[in-house]
Amino acid sequence: MPKTETTYSDEELGLSPGWDEQLDPNIRRELKQARIDRFQLRELEREVTGYRRTAGFATAGIPQDEKGQAFSKIYEGSEDPAEVREAYEKLFGPLQAPTGGTAGAELDAETRIAAAGSAGASQGVPGTIDIGEAIKGAKTNAEVLEIIRQHGHAAGLSLPADS
Repeated sequence: MPKTETTYSDEELGLSPGWDEQLDPNIRRELKQARIDRFQLRELEREVTGYRRTAGFATAGIPQDEKGQAFSKIYEGSEDPAEVREAYEKLFGPLQAPTGGTAGAELDAETRIAAAGSAGASQGVPGTIDIGEAIKGAKTNAEVLEIIRQHGHAAGLSLPADS
């Protein structure tokens, strides 16, 4: 892969006109490279600061909705997640407890499957399930298979025993 080099003007690097007239070419090249390195270091420091800030907001549980984005623009305090969360809650009220981790995901999946099992029960004949809507609401293939196993026989669907 070819190496690409970004070129910067002397003005961007803070070098005055004629700075290199009396210098050896090797010294000139090293000085210019040192300025380029310093310039790029500043850019990378700003980028890392942005990533740290984003990670701190995520750790604090700040949502990525409109409120969270507005808060991230105005917040100027510490990067400590506890302080970030406290400041957010002062403005917008308490955050909902995050449902994370494997246990939370499994519980969410079970809740969706249970909801899919009762989806459409109030439509049509009492007790009927709109299996199409239940399958559309499923998030994984396993959920689709579970819906078909539980309710497919009523709709004329069946799965082989080994799937």
